[in-house]
Amino acid sequence: QHGLTLSEVDRVTAWVMASVSSLHQYGDLLEIEWRERVATRILRELTASRSDASRYARLYREWEIQRPYRRDAEAARHDYPAYRRLKFEQFLAEPLQNLPAALRAEWRRNLDQAIASDLAAYLRQMSILACLEPGPYGEVRTPFHLSQARVALIYRGTYHLLPVCTPGTSNLLDALTAREQVAALLAAEPGQPANLLPFARMRRSSWPVLRRKLSPDLLENLAALRFAPILLNFDSRPARLPLTELRQAERGIGDHALTVFQTGKTCVFDQSHIFFDGILGAALAEILTNEALSWAVYLSTLPAARPAARAAFTTLKLSPGPADLALCAKQPAVTPEAGAETNRILLKPCLTLRRLFRQRNSQLQLTINDLLVLYRAIHAARY
Repeated sequence: QHGLTLSEVDRVTAWVMASVSSLHQYGDLLEIEWRERVATRILRELTASRSDASRYARLYREWEIQRPYRRDAEAARHDYPAYRRLKFEQFLAEPLQNLPAALRAEWRRNLDQAIASDLAAYLRQMSILACLEPGPYGEVRTPFHLSQARVALIYRGTYHLLPVCTPGTSNLLDALTAREQVAALLAAEPGQPANLLPFARMRRSSWPVLRRKLSPDLLENLAALRFAPILLNFDSRPARLPLTELRQAERGIGDHALTVFQTGKTCVFDQSHIFFDGILGAALAEILTNEALSWAVYLSTLPAARPAARAAFTTLKLSPGPADLALCAKQPAVTPEAGAETNRILLKPCLTLRRLFRQRNSQLQLTINDLLVLYRAIHAARY
């Protein structure tokens, strides 16, 4: 769409910088996500007895339809969360203006109380600046500071860690430095390929016992990888593969939030359900992709990159020895994945049916997913 032809260095750098900037902005992104839901919910509750209650009941849905997932040209002075907050405040201005001053003041008080009592806990719960510590029955989040965070880049089978902050600070790593580091990384001699897939296929509950038996060198490198919430796998996978097969490549051991796979035509976001629900996961994929495009536009204007004279990235040694692999093979494996992908669902008739339902009864607000589940139930009974 933009007529860009990027070098390999700039293509990788665009995704690295999208990941780096998103990690720096993630707390602000979570805050505006929370604010949008809570602010509209409080308005809905306060106006429930008014004659125009239905207008306020639909506010969040109306916002969902127009919520931006990229920064427009007018947003040059803002990062994405700040721009989205600005657009949300503009969206709320008219419905708030139509309320009596006393009701607006009550809405503001209730929102401030919710911020004071609930927001901090939400940010702690939802942050991806954490790794997962497996136990017998579940995972415990272990948070870490932004300055400790890394982006993991998987290239030619080897894991490399790049800092997200300027060394010694909590400041955003600048794009030119990242570009030089990526150029150096891509020009380096390939190391011994990693082989973590057997560990990713192992049940997480086995880790507390297994960790005490693995070789110290492997454990040390796995410990370093824990500080990478986002893994970028640039060993391209065939686009024709179904998702369940496509993700069967290097993707850590399951204690991080996100792996992005490249196919040459598309990018696949493999997300941990512990860190994301479906809605937030889909939104983040859209936001990250648009941020990568923004960086690509900028990088395309620069002269050819020169490799950094001094490497700031760390290359991990994640090739387990025979003894480590033998220990892994003895552990219970996860259930093999099943997938169902199709492009044969006809969305137009589904959307028409949704409109017909609303004409019959305004309370019949069924989603496409609702229709598919209902049809599956009807099919099962008839079958």
